[in-house]
Amino acid sequence: SFANDDKGLHVILPYSAEEAADARARSQAGGRLNGDLGGACLLVPDGAARGVAWLEQLSLQRDVTPEQRAEWSAMLIARALREARALGQRWAISPVLPPLLRVEGARWLEAAGFGAAAESGAPAEVVELVPPGAMIRAV
Repeated sequence: SFANDDKGLHVILPYSAEEAADARARSQAGGRLNGDLGGACLLVPDGAARGVAWLEQLSLQRDVTPEQRAEWSAMLIARALREARALGQRWAISPVLPPLLRVEGARWLEAAGFGAAAESGAPAEVVELVPPGAMIRAV
């Protein structure tokens, strides 16, 4: 969903010049556009409640190795969390990921310290904001 695009901060992970050249070559060979981004997500400050951000639309290039995607996801999520801290957020919630990203994306989020609400140490009023299957972490 793009419902929060106008309320959020788009966090991007741009390609290096070399990575961009590789992506363009893959685009030409595969007949599709890979763009100049390794990944992106949307940080919605105070999206769930005051001090509780949503981390939505987690997306990474699919035409690189799983190891590269994991590395880029770590960099992208870390950047989003730094932005959240700078904006005074205390918690970040990642909603349930789409089916094609659910397994791989959950590993990325867990590696970044996200987990189940009940095990997060969040106050009860924050835990109740977390939808079933979503993940949360302190910022």
